Amino acid sequence: MRGRLASTMLTMAVAAVFVTSTAAALRWKVVMTRQASGDFASVVAVGNTRHPRALAVRILATPDQRVTGAWAIVCTKRLGVGSKHGDLDGTTPLLKVMPLTISLPARCTFTASAQLQGSGTISVQILKR
Repeated sequence: MRGRLASTMLTMAVAAVFVTSTAAALRWKVVMTRQASGDFASVVAVGNTRHPRALAVRILATPDQRVTGAWAIVCTKRLGVGSKHGDLDGTTPLLKVMPLTISLPARCTFTASAQLQGSGTISVQILKR
């Protein structure tokens, strides 16, 4: 019985370390943050990053409310260039993972803009993994 309990506890400890290290590896790094306040406040954030595995935009507002906006990404790799763009629409907090324009890009420039549909403070963060 003790052997089985010890084995189960060891398995749980190894799993906890694995989950913790995996979660840490999946955390987003903030590349750029911009903020604005007021009625129908709008903000634009532009970030440059090297060797991203993933890109995302996070939009926060106080108080939480509906926001609209747009995004654009341009990535390069050797002589290749790719770009994508789109619209944003949702209720804060909003996190949208963006498609990379080239697999394993060397550099990317990411622009995101957002506007409140009411009054408050808005923050736009450009994130990378």
